[in-house]
Amino acid sequence: MDFNLRFPLVGSPKHNQLCSILDNACWGLKRELTELQNLQSSKSSLKDFSTKTWKRIAYKIKRNIAESYPEIELITSNKAPSSGDYIVVNIQGIDNFEHALSNISVSLGLVQEGELNIAIVLDPIEEIIFSAEKGEGANRWTVDGKSKLRISQRTECEELLFSLHVEDVPTACKLIKQKYHTKFRMSGNPIYDLMLLASGKIDSAIIQEMPKFQISPALLIVKEAVGGIIYNSPFIIATNDKHSCLNLDT
Repeated sequence: MDFNLRFPLVGSPKHNQLCSILDNACWGLKRELTELQNLQSSKSSLKDFSTKTWKRIAYKIKRNIAESYPEIELITSNKAPSSGDYIVVNIQGIDNFEHALSNISVSLGLVQEGELNIAIVLDPIEEIIFSAEKGEGANRWTVDGKSKLRISQRTECEELLFSLHVEDVPTACKLIKQKYHTKFRMSGNPIYDLMLLASGKIDSAIIQEMPKFQISPALLIVKEAVGGIIYNSPFIIATNDKHSCLNLDT
């Protein structure tokens, strides 16, 4: 299946088509967010509007991938894949959307012979695609063109800006303030935070461990943007690799 390319994509054919599949499925979400902002209804009505929107988007993604790649398994839950080739899709920020907040992401990863080779994260509201092909670096795409993704170069603790996506927020905040005397933010979307890191806008993202399929595409983009990943259970810590000794041990 062919889709109109709104973005001037320059990558492998599969990369370009998978980017277009996500963009096609999510096109118009910005308008629907505006409708949600103006909707004067009950809480249940807002939730219904959000649920219907995301069900429609998920259906379009599944349909388009099935038609374009019928031989490749599609994973949208925590179930283990049955073969070495599969595509994982994850939507984050649904609660944000329900509250008319724009930090939403739809991510996709293509795994071939057990290796994650293509990673894509779409910001459907700002209409930005973040993507990476393994070993080829990471890029940021808009309708006007592309730019290379690079993590920040900040090293002084007082300059650093952290993001948090953890269950025990008070403890994590206390540890960060005690050990690093730095600032932190919370967006409610760990994938969105990782794209901020890959873009150099923040310096570290501390995330409670998530299922691998949900987070691995975003982590590949961070790595291809020359970022560092530390697995310090129960946290995944993505950094600008200039303070790689970072940990949250008490």
